[in-house]
Amino acid sequence: MRFVLLSEDRVIAEDAAAIIRDVEPTSEVVICADLAKALDHARDPVPPVAVVMVEPRRALDGHPLTLLALARGFRVLVMSEQDAALPAHISEHVRSAPMPFTSESFGLLISRLVRDMSQG
Repeated sequence: MRFVLLSEDRVIAEDAAAIIRDVEPTSEVVICADLAKALDHARDPVPPVAVVMVEPRRALDGHPLTLLALARGFRVLVMSEQDAALPAHISEHVRSAPMPFTSESFGLLISRLVRDMSQG
C-alpha cells in the first residue's frame, strides 16, 4: 500500500508519514515537497491508495492531483486549517481533514480511508 504525501513543511510531512506507518505498518509513504514530484509518483503504474496534501495552494476543483485521482481511482486527503470547499463531483475522491492534527484524529482518517479502499 503506497501513499504520496505532498507538503512543503518537512516536519508536518514526517509526522503524518509516521502516523500512516503506525496505522498501516507495511505501507510505503513517499514524501514530496513539490507538486511535480507528487504528480510523478501518483502517475506510477500502480496508483497510490491516496495522496495527502498539506495546505494546498490551489483550488481543489481542477487541481492536477484531483483530476488524476478522478481518472485513476485513488483518494486525495486535504489537510488544511481552513475548511476545504469540496464540489459534489469530487467529494467521492477528495476528503478534507482539519489542521492541526493529532495522531488519533489523523490515524482514524487513514484507517477509514484504507478500509473504504479495501471494500471497494
